[in-house]
Amino acid sequence: MKRTLGYGIMTLSLFIPAAAMGDVICLTSGEEIAAKVVTIGEKEITYQKASNLTGPKYVVPREKVFYIEFDNGEREVINHLDSSSDSTTGSGNVQSSGTAETPSSNQSTLSGVAQQTMSGVVVDPPQEKRRFADFTFMPRATLGYQSTGSGSGNIEIDWGGFAANIDLHCLFASGNDTAWSVGLGFTWLQGDLAMYTGKKPKDVEWPALNGTYIGVPFGYWYKTEYFMFGATASFDLLLRSTLNSKKTDDALNLLRCPEKLYFGASLGVLDIGLQLGFDFTNAFKGDGLSWSPTITVGGTIGIRLGKL
Repeated sequence: MKRTLGYGIMTLSLFIPAAAMGDVICLTSGEEIAAKVVTIGEKEITYQKASNLTGPKYVVPREKVFYIEFDNGEREVINHLDSSSDSTTGSGNVQSSGTAETPSSNQSTLSGVAQQTMSGVVVDPPQEKRRFADFTFMPRATLGYQSTGSGSGNIEIDWGGFAANIDLHCLFASGNDTAWSVGLGFTWLQGDLAMYTGKKPKDVEWPALNGTYIGVPFGYWYKTEYFMFGATASFDLLLRSTLNSKKTDDALNLLRCPEKLYFGASLGVLDIGLQLGFDFTNAFKGDGLSWSPTITVGGTIGIRLGKL
């Protein structure tokens, strides 16, 4: 009787599909493999055929696997992602290391379509976060201090005081974290003009020299999650200069080309930080005043207007 019962069970097992007693590996091509998964590795998946669990082990590239359906009914979508570490089975159970965030280098469009259409499952591959829109307006304002020094013979000139700058940049994204810019800006340099012969005169009120410029700035910008960096150069044309509120044509040169470095905190679309500027072109007109660099430093606030 027992022998008859044993034969009956063996005969019945022949009619049970192999897939019902093991796992199913579904490939991106649509092919299904009845198997028992042994390991899920970083680049490949090892399995044994369900029809021969004591037979040899087989290997299939991970990038060709769409999903695995285990014998307990659980389904794991592989989705062509590289795992950060291998995971192996223990006591017949498969432990996966999870889904990595970086798409496989040879992921194809066709396999992506297969992922969306097979078994009604839609899996969107993750995308890298963009920090600049394709096109963005970025107005910026800077307020600070400027200092210009020069000399002619035994006469030294020191010009220093208020500095202000307003720019409107147009940003063009060149990557997820970088962008180029071009724009239009206005600069005001104001301050006292001290001229002395090695000894400062007493009871003398220094004349006030003011310069107003219009410029075309060019820039390169780099942004992280919380910080913003920039390097710009500008071609500035003198619009007006006054000495003690009287217009003068002989104090400042017509053209200046300042370079500026910016570093600041990024608070959403708002950037707040410091800017350091160097202008090695000649500030003053006149013989012997050919070396008159201007240095500016100030606080800057900017806002990026555009949707990602």
